[in-house]
Amino acid sequence: MERFEQRYVQCLRCAHVWNPLFDWQSVPYGDKPNRMFNRSSRWSDHLRQLCASLLERLPAEPTVVEIGCGDGGFLSALAETSQGLGTFLGFDPSGDVDPDQQAFQFSRSLFEPLRDVPRHQPDLIVMRHIIEHLTAPSSFLHSLAWAASECPAPTLLYCEVPCIDRVFETGRIADFYYEHPSQFTTSSFDALLAGAGRVIERRHAYGHEVLCGLVELEPTSMQQQLRRQAARFQASVPVAIRTIREQISQLRTEGKQLALWGGTGKAAAFLHHYGITAADIPLVVDSDPRKHGTYVPGVGQEILPVETLLRHPVDVVIIPSQWRARDIWIEATALGLSCESVLIEHGGRLVDLLHDEHPYH
Repeated sequence: MERFEQRYVQCLRCAHVWNPLFDWQSVPYGDKPNRMFNRSSRWSDHLRQLCASLLERLPAEPTVVEIGCGDGGFLSALAETSQGLGTFLGFDPSGDVDPDQQAFQFSRSLFEPLRDVPRHQPDLIVMRHIIEHLTAPSSFLHSLAWAASECPAPTLLYCEVPCIDRVFETGRIADFYYEHPSQFTTSSFDALLAGAGRVIERRHAYGHEVLCGLVELEPTSMQQQLRRQAARFQASVPVAIRTIREQISQLRTEGKQLALWGGTGKAAAFLHHYGITAADIPLVVDSDPRKHGTYVPGVGQEILPVETLLRHPVDVVIIPSQWRARDIWIEATALGLSCESVLIEHGGRLVDLLHDEHPYH
């Protein structure tokens, strides 16, 4: 069989351990299931106690989803413990599920949080010994939290992973195998849960070898604030593009001669974002002599020395690099350059650097 390289590294902030060389394609679970033995005495006791404790927190007829349900043994036990009341759904692209079983509904597919959580609106999502197989576990849990925030009732998430605290205490090596790209310490598991919502419970089980966590899924306040901020910015972009295009078109209609100060970086991005061509602003200058004689990427104007504006005066200078606009204008006045207005982008439109309100004075 083909061998795959492991090179584990550890986070110095939360103590998480992972293998950055892991490739999901090397272990295609869609073809071969990852079997876990669940019938030993102490492990069976752990599962029975877990079923009872989870159902105590759920409504009388819950909707339960298990991601990576395997052969469905645990999901069947939950359904039996609830005496058939409720809806139980299992997702696993390689689930080794008895096709004749009636305890739960089975989907041989990956669970997609933003699609499947709103569709099924589960009271509980179970992920037992699944997260350690993921390359980006925190991102997956964040997606679950976002999706759950759209549901009318709270959604709980139960996570269970192997705990590697003793790996470092005892020098164990066999814990590190390719199918587990993520290896959780207690502190890294705590950090994972905290990013997914309100932590209800986190405990060790099975002789400190397993970490168990129960979370009420919800985005953090910072995540929600960032989402609102991003939504506002996204909504403002098409308005800004239309407005600034119209402003430049109006200046050209009035016969104004335009120049752009800066030829790469933000200046090039400005031209591309707003669809401004070399015909709109043919003259581009830059303070950096290393750029002179080169061309604006993708638009094509030759980048000229700023002294060009002494020989070819213009009516309007546009400075896309707002944070450097004051320095640029100091340089321009020192050279004796003058023009009707100096414009910068602010609030989704072009404003006058010297006379309008903006944060770059």
